[in-house]
Amino acid sequence: MNSEERLEIVLQYLETRLGLAVPATNYSRLSEFVGERLMGQQWTFDDYLEHLAFDSDEMDLLIEASTIGETYFFRDESHFALLEQEILPFFSTLGRIPVAWSAAASSGEEALSIAALFAHYYGGTQNLTGKIWASDINSLGLQTLAHGNYPQRSLRDDGSRFHPVLEPWIERGSRIQVDSRLKSAVQVRMINLMTDSFDAIPGRVDILFLKNMLIYFPLERRKAIYRKVSEKLSSEGFLILGKSEVPFFEDPGLTLLEHRGLFYFVAKTSSYDGRREL
Repeated sequence: MNSEERLEIVLQYLETRLGLAVPATNYSRLSEFVGERLMGQQWTFDDYLEHLAFDSDEMDLLIEASTIGETYFFRDESHFALLEQEILPFFSTLGRIPVAWSAAASSGEEALSIAALFAHYYGGTQNLTGKIWASDINSLGLQTLAHGNYPQRSLRDDGSRFHPVLEPWIERGSRIQVDSRLKSAVQVRMINLMTDSFDAIPGRVDILFLKNMLIYFPLERRKAIYRKVSEKLSSEGFLILGKSEVPFFEDPGLTLLEHRGLFYFVAKTSSYDGRREL
């Protein structure tokens, strides 16, 4: 069996088992990864498929090779500006701290960025229990979040405006270590957005970050995720997608809004009055 045939079987396996459709731009990387695993472990391809079926660690490695898990603190700075300038002040008028969920958290920098901004806005982490959630399909990324230890490249020019918000919660050395209090403010769950229910995140969510994930699902499966996402949002809920994903998202229960060139969605039942409908 040649590498192209192996790749086709792996792609079908991922779609059948996880609902993932790997973008064509990842095919070369994924094919090389499978070849390296066979050679490194001295497995036949049948051996490899058997390990995928029963070894969750091997499955996590395959998921990591199939997706683009790279992220960093305060990625897409404008989203956090929206959070700071519009969303958190709005929930202050309601007299409560919103519940936020980073639904494709990868290694966790986004969720920790949310936690740091919440801590800055609300004066610490003491009232954040159950307010910030992070999930991903890949347990390897969630393990990184649990350890809170990151390379220097997790801080970049994009997001630098908010780095002072993070500084009280990190120690700098050869790597960046996140304070245990900030890590504890983030509740972690392993969730496949396609196949799992969202019940592991209790109640409704007020702010849902779902960025750079929908590319991994065919259109019909995306629509199923759209419905689940809409149902998970509270009556005041906000949905923040990756910029390239906004044009492809549509749900009758949500309204597309614009703020300073940034597009986002709000529940039609929301009392949020900073809206500019499109």
